[in-house]
Amino acid sequence: MQIIVGLLNLMTGILFISSGIHDYIMMYNAPFWLGGVFLVVGVVSIVAAWFPSYFLLLVTVVLNKVSALLAMIGLALYAWDLMSFKVVMHYNEMNYDKMIRETLDITMMIFSALQLCATLSFSVLTLKELCETNSVEDPQLYKPLKEELTVSHVC
Repeated sequence: MQIIVGLLNLMTGILFISSGIHDYIMMYNAPFWLGGVFLVVGVVSIVAAWFPSYFLLLVTVVLNKVSALLAMIGLALYAWDLMSFKVVMHYNEMNYDKMIRETLDITMMIFSALQLCATLSFSVLTLKELCETNSVEDPQLYKPLKEELTVSHVC
């Protein structure tokens, strides 16, 4: 999931450049660095799932928290780009360019929100698993149950 969102961010940056869109989001090259970080975090998450160790899982949780923060920043940047475009739009622009730009911004807002949900859920579940493996379990849970005493009726 994270790798797909990273690739989509990179492709969005390429589409912005190829269509000649140089606006707020391209001023910082946001699609490229967001896509790169999402790709790296996705690859590290896959490696941590294949070769789980305490240290690697902890690093993955930290990277996913950073990725969640960047997903929020990306969501805000794409929303800002969409709103600023509507404010400064000129009437002589072609509708096709407007449609491409708005569609890319809205699509990337959706995928940034999806990235945020994926990274937070991965982090929470991994931290829960790390905490459960380090906790001391209650020995009372594993004691065998006492057999019921049967009372034989004497007639």
